Amino acid sequence: MRAASVAAALLAAGCTYKTDLQGPGTLRVNMPGRLPAPAVAAPAAPVPTPDGRFSGTGTLTASAGSGCQRTRPFNNVVVSGNRVRYQGFRGTIDANGFARLQSGERFLYGFFNGPRFEGHYWQPHPDCTYDVVLTHQG
Repeated sequence: MRAASVAAALLAAGCTYKTDLQGPGTLRVNMPGRLPAPAVAAPAAPVPTPDGRFSGTGTLTASAGSGCQRTRPFNNVVVSGNRVRYQGFRGTIDANGFARLQSGERFLYGFFNGPRFEGHYWQPHPDCTYDVVLTHQG
């Protein structure tokens, strides 16, 4: 009964909890108007990111209401050296492979590791969060 009460309180507060049932899970608190904290772990030793185009898909993981698509395409994410651009987004890749791109109030952030990017996309209106996986297209 206590676990159900805690779960209900977390949902009411705008929190999400993820677990693979093999260890401790992850609690995410989404404060209105704030960017969720990155939930992607940094790769141990990042492989250099190749220049070129990356494409992939975002899968909806959190939505405060309606208006969010279940999946979202991410095409033509362009890497040149440590610079990254996607539509109106701009950012850089740091020495650990982490990139944070911003366009207005929208964010795309995560880790490049060689020909792969794993991260998140967040926008405030409508409030949508996506897990994003991109691969190098050449």
